[in-house]
Amino acid sequence: VEKAQQAHENDQALVVKQRAKQKQQEHDKAQAELVRMCRAMDGDNSGCLTLEELLDGYDNDQYFANSLKAMVIDKEDLQMVFNILDKDGSGDIDYSEFVDQLHKLKTQDQHTLLIFILHHIKEIETLTKNGGKSRRAPQELRCPFADADLQSSTGSDDMGELAKLL
Repeated sequence: VEKAQQAHENDQALVVKQRAKQKQQEHDKAQAELVRMCRAMDGDNSGCLTLEELLDGYDNDQYFANSLKAMVIDKEDLQMVFNILDKDGSGDIDYSEFVDQLHKLKTQDQHTLLIFILHHIKEIETLTKNGGKSRRAPQELRCPFADADLQSSTGSDDMGELAKLL
């Protein structure tokens, strides 16, 4: 009986390892495809993407647009996402880093919400310090989660969890 139980546990462990390996292969394939799309969007072949190149890619590459939409990133949100990822303010982002960060945005929902909120707080702080002047138009300062349903699938209030994080 013990040997049968051990064999069953070993089989389960093998299945888990195989699923993890398959998931990693799918992830690697998806990332390689996104990097390929970014290269195609990189009009000046700099190895980096500007906001304009991202917006153009969103308009002209349906797979890219759908990939972003699957992560609840609309065209209107691209400037904010770009600003978050362009930490040095250079006006461009390395597309390998962009793809890597997109994966993190996709897989870390509550973390994503927190990042967006923190970005908005920094934007408001900048507005306050600059006497209400921003490099972004007022309509761009909207929160992409303003209309979101903040109840989790378990029925708990995710805002309570967010408050704990803050």
